[in-house]
Amino acid sequence: MAPSLRMSLFLLGLLGLLSSRPSLAADSLVSADGRILQEGNDGNFTPTASPATPSTEAPTQGAWQGCVDPTNPNAPVVRLAKTSVCLTVGPGGSWNRYIPNAPPKYGVEYQRYSFQPIADQYSVYRVPNSFQNYIDGEGVEYVLPNITIFSASGKRNSFLRRWYEMNNDKFSEGKIFPHLTAIIDVKKGVVQGISWDDACIFCGYSRCLANSYDFNGNLVERSSGGTSESHGCYYTVEQCQALQKAGDNICDLTLYVVWTGTDVDGNVMSSSNSRFSAFQPRSIQKMVQDTISSVGDSVNDAKDSVNDAIDDAKDSVTDTIDDAKNSVTDTVDNLNPLSGNEEQEGKEEGAN
Repeated sequence: MAPSLRMSLFLLGLLGLLSSRPSLAADSLVSADGRILQEGNDGNFTPTASPATPSTEAPTQGAWQGCVDPTNPNAPVVRLAKTSVCLTVGPGGSWNRYIPNAPPKYGVEYQRYSFQPIADQYSVYRVPNSFQNYIDGEGVEYVLPNITIFSASGKRNSFLRRWYEMNNDKFSEGKIFPHLTAIIDVKKGVVQGISWDDACIFCGYSRCLANSYDFNGNLVERSSGGTSESHGCYYTVEQCQALQKAGDNICDLTLYVVWTGTDVDGNVMSSSNSRFSAFQPRSIQKMVQDTISSVGDSVNDAKDSVNDAIDDAKDSVTDTIDDAKNSVTDTVDNLNPLSGNEEQEGKEEGAN
């Protein structure tokens, strides 16, 4: 489990940073004279797992200070060098809440995980047992009933993304949005912004929902100012429980990281070509369907095994009862009835 911090977040300047966040540079893979420096997917579909590093000591109050290496907070992004990335978990709704009798006055409690992936490597960071710890178990009171997350690097952060949504209808299941890919846009070694990859390639239209929120808890809508909404596919809690029992940790909190733009030396960063949405939706959906089907097969196999055991038990009991019946019948058949004389003699002996 990565080291984490739980604290009150004072969001001075955070909303301003977010509202001024530029969109991803569409021409980041093209040279000044129009030459394409990298085209298509680079084949690195398997992400590199990123180990956790100690979280930076964040202040309990004051302006948000970003996600940086505490030993070198102003270090530029260098391709193929370690770069700090943070994943922060908190409640749904507004993160700019009034807190009575607290020094910051406004903020929320949250959990932050920091790690240092290699810049421009397609990387993945997973919080082990997070589905169990946050949702399937007793839960964590300060983040429920809904859980949102955001990613950060340098002095920039993403919009909020909902990871867990609890349905108000008690007869309906909660939703998990497990597919989280952060696209970090860098210009000359400075992080310009972080966008969420669209995750609706994992499912059909009926399971694809808008899933980007600002820090006041408002759903982000598509606009002409460079910001755009991001969508995601969901699993039900019941499906996640079945996947977990089958040994699949897809519903654990997992952040994929890809990069675009240029590092401090002008080197082009192209791992964004490995993001899920760069692949054909059908191939991704088939992969997901195969996973769920395999879980369904495992569940069905378990059901069949239980049913077979029950049938065997029934047969065993039936055979035992039949054997007992036959034994009683044989015993009764083997009894010799008394003859008339023997019966009379018995009566006479009793009279004497």
